[in-house]
Amino acid sequence: MTRFTRLAWTAATFTYLLIILGGIVRITGSGLGCGEHWPLCNGKLLPPLDLPTMIEYAHRLVAAAVSVLVAGLAGYASWLRRRAGSGDRYLPGIAPYVALALLVAQVVLGAVTVKLRLPPWTVILHLGTAMLLLATLIVIAKGTRLTPGASPGIPGSRATPGLRPGLVALVLGFVTVLFGALTANLGAATACLGFPLCNG
Repeated sequence: MTRFTRLAWTAATFTYLLIILGGIVRITGSGLGCGEHWPLCNGKLLPPLDLPTMIEYAHRLVAAAVSVLVAGLAGYASWLRRRAGSGDRYLPGIAPYVALALLVAQVVLGAVTVKLRLPPWTVILHLGTAMLLLATLIVIAKGTRLTPGASPGIPGSRATPGLRPGLVALVLGFVTVLFGALTANLGAATACLGFPLCNG
């Protein structure tokens, strides 16, 4: 495993932890644990920590760690591409830069979500972007090794058997999670009583 791959897996792990913490923030109602302040927490860099503030502050600290890791990954990818030779087996493609763009979008959405006091549409977009970031980082970590005959910078450009059904399942899972978030944030969880039928 190369250093680049280890860095990608580390970034993916922290992003997964960030999503888990985001869920905890949502469940505990701690989304405004730092008030409407961003990037400060209740107007301070180190605020007094009651439970909601501690949960939200932990979420922000992990987000900061993810930012450093993803930015470092993109920078490392750029450095590797500049020094790449024709015999290199590892050559990052554009995915690290996609991850960096998603990170920027995620940070902006996080700030907007806090400033607007957690409207459902920003919460859902925030979650969706985080999931896309995680997926991108996993692709980077899994796809760093180039297969023989693959195009430089395009990991595994040969068709992989079973890839299309897996991709369809991934997209459906992503959409299902987003609809679940939409249901929760709009308070529509009890709109259908009974399962699998809706109100009989």
